Amino acid sequence: MSGPARRALLLTGLYLLVAGALAAHHEMWRDELRAWSLVRQTGDLATLVRALAWEGHPPLWYLLLTPLVRLGMPPWSMQALNLVLAAGAVFVLARWAPFSWPVKALLAAGYYFLYEYAVVCRSYALGMLLFFGAAALFPRRRERAVTLGALLFLAAWTSAVAAVLALAVAVAVLVEAAVAPPPARAGEGRAATVSAALAVAGALTAAVIAWPAPDLGLAAEWYTGWDVDRVTRVSARLATGLLPVQLLNPDSWNSSAHPEPVPGWPLPAALLPVLAVGAALPLARRPAAFALFASATAGLLTLFYVKYHGFSWHYGHWLLALVLAAWIAPGASGRPLAAWARRAARAGALALLVLQLPVTLVAAGREVARPFSCGLAAARYIERTGLADRLIVGEQADAVSTVAGYLGRPVYYPRERRFRLVPTWDASWRAASHPEAVVANALRLAPPAGGQVLLVLNEPLGRNRRRNLGLVERARFTGAIVNDEDFFLYEAAPP
Repeated sequence: MSGPARRALLLTGLYLLVAGALAAHHEMWRDELRAWSLVRQTGDLATLVRALAWEGHPPLWYLLLTPLVRLGMPPWSMQALNLVLAAGAVFVLARWAPFSWPVKALLAAGYYFLYEYAVVCRSYALGMLLFFGAAALFPRRRERAVTLGALLFLAAWTSAVAAVLALAVAVAVLVEAAVAPPPARAGEGRAATVSAALAVAGALTAAVIAWPAPDLGLAAEWYTGWDVDRVTRVSARLATGLLPVQLLNPDSWNSSAHPEPVPGWPLPAALLPVLAVGAALPLARRPAAFALFASATAGLLTLFYVKYHGFSWHYGHWLLALVLAAWIAPGASGRPLAAWARRAARAGALALLVLQLPVTLVAAGREVARPFSCGLAAARYIERTGLADRLIVGEQADAVSTVAGYLGRPVYYPRERRFRLVPTWDASWRAASHPEAVVANALRLAPPAGGQVLLVLNEPLGRNRRRNLGLVERARFTGAIVNDEDFFLYEAAPP
């Protein structure tokens, strides 16, 4: 085994050790368990694909989870799969990326690659692995055009933000063919057309599958007007993809309305053009690499402005776009940078990556000290105390779906008026719900022969309100990092 391969394995092993230790402390929240529960709930592939119109996600992650669900594996097997995918991505990065070892190590230890895409379990590690595979193939893009295109097709099927990046890589491949020296231009053009066509096909089919249903109740609106305030908010948020210092604020996870490193001090929108120009200048002499980063930046800004503002895990794809652009730059046509410019670019990259380390440490410390979600603790209590056989009613439905996912059994969601593992984000999701209505629904559902009902709420009820509603508190689970995934269990007996 060569020296680079041994070092890549060593870095991957260390990465897997740290990420695995943090994942062992990680209680999944609703966004993670939702994919798992949806596969269980839908039963067959056609129903699953139709359900994605209310999810906003392409199907690849769900398809990958399907065999695990069908084999009866527990939810933690999804975490194990995600760790394997993330470790595979780090190995490809460490083995084939044209970066120095300090940069590779800092990327692997960074907040997004170590925590947000490995410990927190969603489709993004899968996308990262596919993109890194595509970048590793870029020097052989002519001979491996179909494979490169297939990787981009699959990457586009992992998430909407990944579809934007897949199109950006396709733009880079086409630009490289256009600026290639004349003797190679014809071959480059044919190969680029194949790869780009597959990437576009992946993005288009992902959009068709995940296109919002007419009655979608979450992020249903499209915004096409001009709004300076909206531009400012989106710009400040995207900037955190390269500089996620807002996450040093211990209460900032999953709260992206105003990125604030210190409460009351939001990040300025002007940070985005500063970071964008600083990142793009070293790429300016390599048209394909510059085109990748520029088109990814424009695409992500457009997506977040027009459709969905997103959260930190979405913004991290701006960093992923920069990594891909820097990765393909040495193998792309163009002029080399001056020595001073190379040194400045290297110093800037190291500074950005070093600044992510405190964020990683804060996230890791918080993960060990507090439950990420209280859904696992609530589900274990329900099972341990024999309450799992009760009729269970849950509200707010999206939060309570975490408990249902860990229990592996449907609960009754009053807004939908049916038993589900996960609620459907349709128009009913926007309906107002009050504890009085939830209790009335629960008692109507109770078996006539004195059966009891367990209510799972994610907000506490005061003593007077409990007494008026005829409820007895059984347990409460608080302190979650996800601030609306504390859970309160109440027992309601029919009159």
